[in-house]
Amino acid sequence: MHAPVGIEFPYVTPAPRGEGTPLSTGEIELTLRDRTQHILLEEYAPPAVIVDREGDIVYFYGRTGKYLEPTSGKARLNLYAMAREGLRAELGNAVYKALREGNRLFVEGIEGAAAVCEIFIREQK
Repeated sequence: MHAPVGIEFPYVTPAPRGEGTPLSTGEIELTLRDRTQHILLEEYAPPAVIVDREGDIVYFYGRTGKYLEPTSGKARLNLYAMAREGLRAELGNAVYKALREGNRLFVEGIEGAAAVCEIFIREQK
């Protein structure tokens, strides 16, 4: 599988702890930091997907229904197949350009989806 393209999320779920295992001061701070990051992401981060170079979705974050919907027939988790009408062409062009140039790309005011949206694309290496 190729390197994913998408947004890098800083939140990491802490490993499960055994019952009754005491937390050290450093672990309490990390837990507080992780919880804070999780709350901020839930409140302020936009819906997002991480895809591979072929556009196959490997991770969903948030409510993407305004922008993506399943197609009839055989299930496909492909960004281009699931993109709502009006968003498909812009999305394909933006991803292609970002990968070709190897840069971050931000596209504003894409109309035609259920809502006007912005796209941020970044290749993860």
